[in-house]
Amino acid sequence: MLLAFTPFQLHAQSPSNDLKTTNIIFQKKSKNFNIKNFFPLLDFQKNSYLSLRKIDGYYFISNPLEKKRNNNASSETLFSIMVSKNGKCPKEKEASENYISIYSKYSTSGVGATILKQNTSGKTSFPFTYNFVTPLSIKVSEGSCVFLGIDGSNFSTDNYYTMGAHINISYKLLEYPEKKSSLLGLDGEFTLSVNNENKSTLNAYVVIPISKNGPFFPNKIINIFGNASATPRIRNHTLEKSKNNWHIVHIISVYTKNSCQIAFPKHKNRKFFWNDKTGTKWENKTSSVFWPSSKILSTLILGEGDYRSSQKQVNKNFLPVITQDGDCIVDAIIPIGTEEETPPINTESQLYLQTTQ
Repeated sequence: MLLAFTPFQLHAQSPSNDLKTTNIIFQKKSKNFNIKNFFPLLDFQKNSYLSLRKIDGYYFISNPLEKKRNNNASSETLFSIMVSKNGKCPKEKEASENYISIYSKYSTSGVGATILKQNTSGKTSFPFTYNFVTPLSIKVSEGSCVFLGIDGSNFSTDNYYTMGAHINISYKLLEYPEKKSSLLGLDGEFTLSVNNENKSTLNAYVVIPISKNGPFFPNKIINIFGNASATPRIRNHTLEKSKNNWHIVHIISVYTKNSCQIAFPKHKNRKFFWNDKTGTKWENKTSSVFWPSSKILSTLILGEGDYRSSQKQVNKNFLPVITQDGDCIVDAIIPIGTEEETPPINTESQLYLQTTQ
C-alpha cells in the first residue's frame, strides 16, 4: 500500500556542470518484493548526449520501533538509478512487478545502485557517491529522463516502511558524445557462516570472465564504486547474540595469468557465482584471491563487532588496470569468525566498475 511521495526539486548552474537535486520520501506497507516503484529525477527537453560527471547524496530507510519485537527488524531496499533513452519517462511512484518490463519500456542504462538493510528498528542513513572518472556519455531522446527505482520491503511488521533519498546529479548536455566508457555490474547475494575459527566454512565469489569473444571484452578498468552489506539473522523476534566478533570481507580483484581457469575450472563464459572452502585462524589466506596472480583493486571489511547490519561503500579511482583475454574480475567474499556460535550472515554487493577501451 502506497502512502506518500514528496518531491522537492531545485536546479542550479555552475560554470562547468549543471546540477539537479531531488529529495524523495516514500512509504508503503509490504512484506515482499512484488512491487517496485520509480521516480523521475531529471528530464531532457531535446535530443542530446547526456554527460554524467557525478551522482551523490544519501539514501535512508526507517522502521518504526516495536517493543514486542525487541525493537528488531528485517528490512531491505535496493536503490537504483537508471537513464531512459527512448523519449519516455516513468511517472511519479510508477509501479512495476519486475525490472525486465521497465528495461524494455524505457530502454534503460543503469548508472549505479545501493543496497541498504536493517535488523534493528530506527533510521539508517547512508551517504553515497557514484563518481565517473571519465564522464559517462549516454545518447538520450527528447522526453527521456534519469530516474530512481526503489525496491524495498519490511518483512517483520505490518507498519509503514519509510524509504527516501537526497540525490545530486552533476551533468552536461552535449551535441556530441565524449570519450566512450562503460559500466560493469559486479553484484551478488549470499548467506555465509562465519564459524570458521577451527573448521572451514565457505567463501563466495561473483565472477565476470573476460574474453576476446565476449560478452565481456578486454578493457581498462579506471574506477570502482558501489557498496556492500552484511546482516546477521534474526530468529523468533530476537537478534541472536554471541560473544565473538565477525567480519565479511569483500575483495575486488582481477585474476591474471590463467588463474581464472585454475580457480574456477570449466566456468561459464558469462557472469557466474562460485564457492570454495575457507581457511581457519591457523591458515586464513587459502582463497585464490590471495594468489600472486590476483591484482587486488579494493577491499571492504564489514562487521563492527556487534550484531547490527553493516554496510560500507567503495569509491576508488586508479591508473588503468588492463584486462586481457582469459582474465576475470572477481568479488571474493571471505567470512571470518571465531569458534563461538554466530548466526548466518546475509551479504549483498552492488558494485560497479567503469571501463574504457
